[in-house]
Amino acid sequence: MSFKYHLFIMIFFFSLITWNGPVSMHNLQGIEGGGAETKESIPGKVIRKGEGISEEIKKDKKLKLTVERVVEYLLKNNLDVKKVLLDYKGASSELLDYKSKYDIHVIANGAYSINDNPNKVLAPYYGKTTTTGNAGVGLQKQFDTGTTVTTSYTGIYQKFDGLSNRSPLFLSNEGYQSGIRIEVKQELLKNFMGQSDRLTEKKLANSEKMNRQVAKFRLAGLLVDAVIGYWNVAIAEMNLETGKKHLDSTIGIRDLIQRNLNLGLSEREEILDWDGRVMVSRNNFERAGKFLFDARLGVYRILDLDSGLDIEIGRTFRTTPPDVEYTRAVKDAFLKRIDWGNQQTMVKNAELEYRITYSDLLPSLRLKLSAGNQDYDPLYSKTFNSVNRDYSAGFEMTYPLENTRAEVKLRNARLNYMKASVDMKSMEKSIIDEIASLVKECEISFRIYEQTRKSREYAQEYYYQVYNKFRRGRYSAVQLKLAQDSFISSEQEELKNLINYNISLLKRDFARNVIFENLGIDIDGILKRADN
Repeated sequence: MSFKYHLFIMIFFFSLITWNGPVSMHNLQGIEGGGAETKESIPGKVIRKGEGISEEIKKDKKLKLTVERVVEYLLKNNLDVKKVLLDYKGASSELLDYKSKYDIHVIANGAYSINDNPNKVLAPYYGKTTTTGNAGVGLQKQFDTGTTVTTSYTGIYQKFDGLSNRSPLFLSNEGYQSGIRIEVKQELLKNFMGQSDRLTEKKLANSEKMNRQVAKFRLAGLLVDAVIGYWNVAIAEMNLETGKKHLDSTIGIRDLIQRNLNLGLSEREEILDWDGRVMVSRNNFERAGKFLFDARLGVYRILDLDSGLDIEIGRTFRTTPPDVEYTRAVKDAFLKRIDWGNQQTMVKNAELEYRITYSDLLPSLRLKLSAGNQDYDPLYSKTFNSVNRDYSAGFEMTYPLENTRAEVKLRNARLNYMKASVDMKSMEKSIIDEIASLVKECEISFRIYEQTRKSREYAQEYYYQVYNKFRRGRYSAVQLKLAQDSFISSEQEELKNLINYNISLLKRDFARNVIFENLGIDIDGILKRADN
């Protein structure tokens, strides 16, 4: 049989045992993708190049924001979101790095040597100088069954100089030896049939899942911050409106006092007093304007918008009673909360680590099998012209007499498992208490908002009546001012409690991990596209 025939058999055999199916090659793409059409997070929408919010800004020079559009622009533009998506994409790096141990490796070696024979008596028979050259090349692959397969081709050249004609090597003082070998190594105890490798891979896969869930949790937090920032602009606008009404009302009262002064129904010092009140109201109005300016800057920063852009905030505060009872909220939390799911995975990983560490206490016993062919001929082209069997079987065992390190690792793994189990029980109680508190907070916040709304209606009606009677001289300016202050205070209190109620709803839904669901955001689809 020819050398080419043997080499073909070796490569074909190795290809059969290492082939894992076709491998598709993907171009490197950024998180935002490079296609002409990209599905966004809002269901029912397909945002193409040149469309969406950016195109609306170009046309109208003004952006009307709603909660849905805040979400859309946050997921497209926010820099922190882009970093989270990068972290999500890199969550698989550790697992991929571990799986690289199963990659096919090319092994090669070569050497050239010249040796003088120190035994002058035997030198005429075995050569005064021996020149040797050897080379080898092969392929090696490790499998998750704890098996290592190596195929190799070796070639050795030898030449003996200074031989006597009485030497048996005289007629063939130069020759070539070639060999083909397939070697299999199998772990039988410590990593029995690759069990520890598979457990380690499973543990890393769990860690990857946890890291991806953490990225999703961070996205939910950024979304909550964006919605609260959006609400801050609405609050600032309402405060500015309230400040404007307060200023206009104070100026109106001052003008009425001026009119009454002309009629002899008020004193001049009252004008001085109300001139001062006008200045205070104007200062408060200016502060409200600055608060609105800062709130808008926060939105520009979160959504990565031009600070010169004119934005309009839609009022989307909820004023209806809470509709999620305690039982449903607890069920949602234990089904959907990321921290609870990750804690369960941590317990599983601690158990896997214990099983992996336990196997380290066993001896390492390897079975070695090999089969091949060796041939020799003075003419290199005629090596492998016959079958010269080369088989071997054996085993190798290593075990430390004192395996203190493995025992300590096993002890720590057992303690970590117990700690993770205790942490899970503690978290379970904490989640139940948190949900109970948040559900109760929503109920109380709504009742407080309802009461302050009614109180504002009473204060508003009282103020209008006092104002009308003040114009006819039936109430003093002090009484009118007290009525005005009470009305303004009730308006601010109503707004404050409305916001507190909506924030309590947001906290409750964040604790249930239904933020994306409530807003109709396909967060899994967004993260999947980011991972490509």
